[in-house]
Parts: sequence; structure tokens; C-alpha cells
Amino acid sequence: DESVDKEFLDAKYDSYMGSLGALIEIGLVGYILVASLVGFYTTEKFRWLIPRKKKTRVTTIIVNCVVVLVMSCSLPLLSAILGLTRFDLLGHYRTVEWLKN
Repeated sequence: DESVDKEFLDAKYDSYMGSLGALIEIGLVGYILVASLVGFYTTEKFRWLIPRKKKTRVTTIIVNCVVVLVMSCSLPLLSAILGLTRFDLLGHYRTVEWLKN
């Protein structure tokens, strides 16, 4: 059914300035991610987490994975708070009341 397909494909990305605006937003989000990681690893308290060749423990690698995971999960929220993007992850499901049954 075509209406069912349209219902699920209705979530799309809109930028304020079209395609150029989308590219600028992608660049800004990438810059924020890199700046956050560089800023985190250059603080005195977390400098020990920087991986060193043949000197990095497995626990340090696991902590680094957790740091990258937490920062990447919080990046969409930070982008929405700063007003960089209008991407709606819920899309059509924001208004569906399927939990009432």
C-alpha cells in the first residue's frame, strides 16, 4: 500500500538554507565533535587516556570507547540545543498513540 510507505518515509531532513545549509550544519557538528574530543583529551585530568603505542592497557581502551560513545550520543542533543539542526528522530511517531491499547 502506497499510503503505508509514505507514512514511514515521511521523516526527512530539512535545513533552513537548503543543501548548502545542510553541508554547513554537517561541518559544524563535525567540528564540535572534534573540538570536544581534543578539549577532553588535553585536560590534565584525562591526559592519561591518550593511547600510546605499545603502552596502552585494555582498560584504557575500554574507557576511551566509553568516552567516544558518550560524546557521540550527546552530540545530537547538543546540536539541537545550539539550534544547529531541526532533525526529528521521532518523525511520524511523535503523534502516534499506540501505547493506549
